Amino acid sequence: MDASPIPSGHDVAPRRRRRSGVRRKKPDGRRWINRRARQLQSLYTATLRVNGRELSLDTVAEIARAAELGAIAEDMRQRLLRGQRVSPNHLVRCERLAAAAKRALLRSTPAKPPQPQVSSSLSDIIEGEA
Repeated sequence: MDASPIPSGHDVAPRRRRRSGVRRKKPDGRRWINRRARQLQSLYTATLRVNGRELSLDTVAEIARAAELGAIAEDMRQRLLRGQRVSPNHLVRCERLAAAAKRALLRSTPAKPPQPQVSSSLSDIIEGEA
């Protein structure tokens, strides 16, 4: 049996890494997931404004993060329901992160101050006149 020798590591050409040379661009809204993230972002912003929360830079970043995670989780769930290969572990983790980001965003909203009752304000007016 005349077998050819197994090439050593020096005889084999080094494997080249594939680089596309194309940088990923910022999402421009042409894909469904980007449009959905923008919709969620405007929904969360409106909810926080209605609740009387001031929008700082940190809050805007939290809103963007929660919206992007929510859109990614929705996209993964839809792909799973269409029968495409989606890892259940990745889906559960992504949905958990999206829910936690949304909870943290809405939990930090201060509660509205209680409105004065009519009876108490009338009694204050009457006592003030006397």
